[in-house]
Parts: sequence; C-alpha cells; structure tokens
Amino acid sequence: MLDGLDGVGKGVALGALVDYEKQQGKDVYDLNDYWETHKDHPEYEQLKKHDVIVSHEHEPTYACLGLMIRNEIIAENNRQYTARDTALAYSLDRLCLYKRLLIPCFENAKTVLQSRGVISSLAYQQLQAKEEGSELSLEDIMNFSGNKLALEYAPDLLIIPTIKNVDEVMKRLENRGKDDNAIFEKLDFQLKLKPIYEGKELREIFESRGSRVEYLDAGVSIEHSRNEAVRIYKDYMQ
Repeated sequence: MLDGLDGVGKGVALGALVDYEKQQGKDVYDLNDYWETHKDHPEYEQLKKHDVIVSHEHEPTYACLGLMIRNEIIAENNRQYTARDTALAYSLDRLCLYKRLLIPCFENAKTVLQSRGVISSLAYQQLQAKEEGSELSLEDIMNFSGNKLALEYAPDLLIIPTIKNVDEVMKRLENRGKDDNAIFEKLDFQLKLKPIYEGKELREIFESRGSRVEYLDAGVSIEHSRNEAVRIYKDYMQ
C-alpha cells in the first residue's frame, strides 16, 4: 500500500511497481479498468487468473458507495458533511471492497498493489474532526466496521512518499490535469496532514499489526521516486 498527501507522487511510485511486476512476467489487472466501465466491483472469479491486482489511487473507489462519496460527501458543494459522516462513508466503501475483492485475493495469495487505504481515513478524518472541533477520536475511526476489517488485513508493506515543501504538492495538483473537486486539496489542510503522516502514532498503528513502514523522499525527481519505490519493494520481497 502507498499512501500520503494529495499529489505527493503515489501514482508515480505505484506505476513503477506495476512496471516491475510486469517485467517479472506477472499478469497484472487494474481494477480501474472495470470500475470505469461498470461502476461496480467485479466478482473475485473474474480476477482469479491474474497474479497481481492493482487498486490504483482510488480510495474511495469509483464504484457504488465510492461514487457517492466522490460526487457528494467530499465534493466542493457547500453542504459540509462532518468528519464522522465522511469516515463512516469511507468505512462502508472499504468494507465492500475488502469483503468482495481484497480478502479473496489475500486468501488466494494474490499480490495486491493498493494506492490509498485505511491510513487515509486515520489521517484525513482525524484532522477533519480537529478542524471542525468535533469529538471523533482516532480510536473511533479505527473501530468503524470497514476500517476495523482493513486493519485486520494491514498491508505487509506500507510506503509513505514524503516531501519537504508542500507548496510543490499543490503545484503538482494544479498541473496533473486531474480535478477531483475535493475539499481536502487545499494547501492549509495538506500542511497540517504532513506531520500526521510522518509522525510516530500512525507508524506504530501499522507496525503493531505486522506492517513494514517505509518513507520515500518524493521531492527529488520522478526517476528517483520510481527507483526508490522498486528498491523498497524488492528489498521487502527478498
């Protein structure tokens, strides 16, 4: 799993891992191909012939509940859903994704490459609650059903791309030609997220569940990010 700030370079790192697996002769399937066409999740039976399943920078998903989250709950529409509303919605979207697809993949020894996951909710909704002054604790977020399930299947390897200058992240968002119209893609919010992603609390949550947590300096160059992602991945796999 790769996770971090918006625009920090998760897609670049994930793309490098996908390319690496293809170079190893693996059959790779990107869930986005199915979601874009069907607006729903495939059944595991449709994926079982593939070696590697990619959930590509889509949390929430582009299916069912995920579409509702994107188009309504986190959209810039002035309807102001609370951090609890947002966390519950993400949790349900995650619950469906894990029960229908990811857990069968894990149980059948598939490699799953995932950009964004439960750590996003722990970071984003923790900060969102603090910003709105609501009583939503990290423990509350962790105990929502989909989040609890995802933490039971914590990633073997969690890579967190980091960057020193958050202004650079906002420039990347402006230049990438992808407008999610999301309430979180603001400089002030991303600045406050940075120490959460780089802090000890989130790291310990995942390490206590068996995850290996690695940080990747995504501020050097695209080539450096790709090479570092593959180096970290190969080191773990070995």
